[in-house]
Formats: sequence, C-alpha cells, structure tokens
Amino acid sequence: MTHKPAHKPAGIPEGGQFAATSHAEPALSLTVESRFDAEAHAELNAAIRADTARVEEAKRKLSRMHLDAAVAIVRKDFPDAAGLELDFTSSSGMTARAVRDRDGNVLSEGTSWIYSSPGDGSYLCSHLDAVQQSLFYNGAEGFRYEDETGALVVNLDHRFSAPAPPAPVLGGFTAAEVEDYLAREQHDRQCGCHLPDGICCTPSYGENWRHRMGVPDVEGIFETIQEMAGEKP
Repeated sequence: MTHKPAHKPAGIPEGGQFAATSHAEPALSLTVESRFDAEAHAELNAAIRADTARVEEAKRKLSRMHLDAAVAIVRKDFPDAAGLELDFTSSSGMTARAVRDRDGNVLSEGTSWIYSSPGDGSYLCSHLDAVQQSLFYNGAEGFRYEDETGALVVNLDHRFSAPAPPAPVLGGFTAAEVEDYLAREQHDRQCGCHLPDGICCTPSYGENWRHRMGVPDVEGIFETIQEMAGEKP
C-alpha cells in the first residue's frame, strides 16, 4: 500500500495559503473642488460689457467732435459751404472729395485743400481720419448719400456733438467769476499791487498770478452743492 505524505497543513484551502478568496475593497470617494465661480464670472462679464459700452460711446462722442472740428475748418475757408462730400476707400480711408454751396455749386474740388488748418496744429484730413466709419452707418443725423456719385455728404449746418453744458451758477455768479474774485482777494493779501494791465508787479508771478494764488476748485464746489441740493428731500 502506497502512502502519499501531506504537503500542506490540514485546514488550508485548496490552492494554498495564497489562493483567491472573496474579499471587498474599501470604497474610494474623491472630492474635486470646483475652480469656477459662476457668480464672479457673471459679475466680471457684466462689468466688461458696461466698460465696453462706455468706451464705445466715448469713441462715438469723440468722432462727432472731430466732425465738428472738420466743419469749422471747411467753413473757415468756404464760409458759404453747405455740404462736404466724402469718399471712403479701404486703401486711403476717408477722403474729402468736394465742397458745395446750398445751390449745389462746387466751391472746391480735389484733395489738396484737405490739409487746410485753422492754425491750431490740427488739419482737416487728421480730423476725418479720426472719425469712426461706423458712425456713418448707424443712422446718425447730418449725413446723406448721393446715389449718382456714391459720395457721403456731410451737412455743414448740422452740429454733431452736444454743446457744452452751461456753467453752474449760484447766487447769480458763475464759478469763473467766483474764482477770479477769490484770486484777486488772495493776491491783494500776498502782494498788494493793483495788477496793472492784468499783470502782477512781482516778476515771479507776472501773467500767471492767478495760478499761484491757491484758489480752490470753485466749479467743483458748485457742482457738489447742486448735487446735494437735488438729493435733499
């Protein structure tokens, strides 16, 4: 009778001590922190849109001011002018084509005169180059298109930029009048001369005596008082 010796201790499962058995792994839970702040994102987007709108409106306002400057230059050379014909090309930008009177007669033609300047260092061509092209296509007043020539005609009788707001007045005096009064009072205390011909006798003051008197910003004070008065119940 053949005897087979046992090669493993009793009670060890078939397959040895490293045999596969059923077991459960612990559940893993990963918490990922969100880096997207929806509220901050929305606030920043809103701020950017608001800033962009303000910048675009400022650009349109500046364009209208340049148009008024161009009109003034044309009127300086051609007092009877009523229309300024413009032509736009992708290569040369905005170019003045002609100036006409109210009867349609050509007062000047060609482009040589667009370098005219009122003497303040600005030129007609520089003002036209600074005008946003989109201004002409947004239904702005003061323009019309000539179907026959394709020219854009600027109405020289139209004011494109809003007039400056009137100077604030309190008690019947403007801020400039109050500042002048305060400057003279301060000058009398510091110097005492009678400002012959509007010039201080002190050489270091001279014509600039007003700017050396330390006068407060009266116009700003006026505006603040008006705002406070408007908010007062």
